Amino acid sequence: MSSSNVVARVLRCLFMPLLVTAITGCQEEKSPLDPMTAHPGKFVELTDANFDDIVMKSDKLVMIDFWNRSCQPCIEMAPWVAELSNEYEGRVLVGKLNTRQNKDKAGEHRAASVPQILFFKDGKPVTFLDREGSEVDRLGYESKARMAEVLDELLARETADDLAPKPSGGDAKDVDSNDDVTGEDTGGNDLSARAAL
Repeated sequence: MSSSNVVARVLRCLFMPLLVTAITGCQEEKSPLDPMTAHPGKFVELTDANFDDIVMKSDKLVMIDFWNRSCQPCIEMAPWVAELSNEYEGRVLVGKLNTRQNKDKAGEHRAASVPQILFFKDGKPVTFLDREGSEVDRLGYESKARMAEVLDELLARETADDLAPKPSGGDAKDVDSNDDVTGEDTGGNDLSARAAL
């Protein structure tokens, strides 16, 4: 087989699925690495339609993972979020919201870049202290240990009746993440630097 035939076959194998997707309009096909199905957990799939009924009416602390399939850090965090949903079952409601499919709620909660983890109690965002001692209302790319640390802090404050939800008017600083809602690289923080935290 000539080298031009090999190149043509490779290109056909690589680009044919993309061409079929573009022609048929299929978007975000589920794959074995799909964060919603690859890692079993006790989390709830949130949408623009069910967000208010589930999050705003929950009597539990709520942790929401704002993500999308084109975000590699989101894919890396998916098993940790699933494990936390199992470990905190009954104490914390864990939800996942795909920002590409649910742009209204992503925009409403200023989750223009992903990954973002927000926490709610009694339908309102709650704040916590970051590692530098500043009050924040969300996490970006973080380890499972850090997410568990924040959950433990918020649950402890909740039992001490000190979990006063803060207004989402911008008092708490946002965490810069790497991908916007469209999945494009916005040149945010260096992923390797964030992963080392």
